[in-house]
Amino acid sequence: LDSDEDGRVTLAELQEGFETEFANRLSMHAKEAIVKLFEAHAIGDANFAQLYIDRCRFSPLYAEILFMHFDTHNTGFLSHAEVQSALKFLVRTPSDGVLKPDIHFACPQGAYTETGELQLGKQWFAMLYRSMQ
Repeated sequence: LDSDEDGRVTLAELQEGFETEFANRLSMHAKEAIVKLFEAHAIGDANFAQLYIDRCRFSPLYAEILFMHFDTHNTGFLSHAEVQSALKFLVRTPSDGVLKPDIHFACPQGAYTETGELQLGKQWFAMLYRSMQ
């Protein structure tokens, strides 16, 4: 997303980069959150005229946008299928063209509803995301 490869991602680069990354299909609630998340995480310095996100701040921000994009109903939780989709998004398509395999992951027992459905929150998803890097 750092289009000029200067180690800083500006808001414009972030917005354009996410549109490209998600093939112009970024969910509306994720798209709307980009500015707020940027403002919450951005830093600045005397040598650069604009606020920016550096490498340390980029990864958690990316995980949050990824979570929001795959949280299709904007509930603040991901179902098992949504977690699978998000994690598979991070994996390159195999060169032989076969489908991406399912990603095996573990979740705390408290992430399941009484009926056994997964409702994974942002914090645990962020841990899964970090393990995929």
